[in-house]
Amino acid sequence: MKKALPSSLGSFIWHFLRSYKSIVAIYVGLTLLAGCWGPFNSLLIKDIINLLSSTTPKLHLLLMPAVLLVANFIIFDNFTWRSIDYLNYKYQATIKNKIISEVFDYVLGASHQFFRAI
Repeated sequence: MKKALPSSLGSFIWHFLRSYKSIVAIYVGLTLLAGCWGPFNSLLIKDIINLLSSTTPKLHLLLMPAVLLVANFIIFDNFTWRSIDYLNYKYQATIKNKIISEVFDYVLGASHQFFRAI
């Protein structure tokens, strides 16, 4: 009989992702970074509104938040989501195929009495 697969969900998932540790770390880092862009944009917009609502708006103070806002929308947000999509498309199929093949190999290699007892 084949070696048993992990029984808890977390260990089952990690069993198949263990060989992709660096990719998983990059993916998690990018998703956390992508989640931070929304609040960062809100802070920049709030800062721009506060600077514009002052009695004498100074344009040189508006330059930095405006440049960051545009750079965030165009460069940073685009880069993070395109990188996340690239990692998804590149590794998702191989990881799914690995899971399917190992689970079917385990099921086909186990005796029918084992599954009847459960």
